[in-house]
Amino acid sequence: MKVFRLSCHRFQKLSQACEERAISPREEQFLGRHRESCAPCRQSEEGVAMALNMLREIKLEPEVSPQFDQRVLRRLRVQNSREGFSYWSPALVGAAIAAVTLLGALQLIAHSPSTPEFSGSQRASAKAELNDLPLLLLKDQERSP
Repeated sequence: MKVFRLSCHRFQKLSQACEERAISPREEQFLGRHRESCAPCRQSEEGVAMALNMLREIKLEPEVSPQFDQRVLRRLRVQNSREGFSYWSPALVGAAIAAVTLLGALQLIAHSPSTPEFSGSQRASAKAELNDLPLLLLKDQERSP
């Protein structure tokens, strides 16, 4: 009984190998003898052969919708634009941050007072010093011509 099972196993392997490669005459003799002596293996081989023949005869002709090309091209364009945006987005964010920083710096420079403001007592002493300056300037101007 055990010998019979081993020969059935060998028969199945060789029958599958027939589809993939050429078998030797000795293997072909074994297959013929086993087919005659074992009905279940013969039926199994016939069933596999019938299934393979049916698969070979089937023609698969898919139905393609008329808008298929347009949909594929549209998806390709969307994918390309997404990739482009994801590539340039860090640079755009960096440029926006730099622009905001530059505008803020320009605002600070434009609104900063050019002369410092003095309190009341500092103004009086500064006025006294300014009154002496024109006299010195006048004396310097008289000497220069």
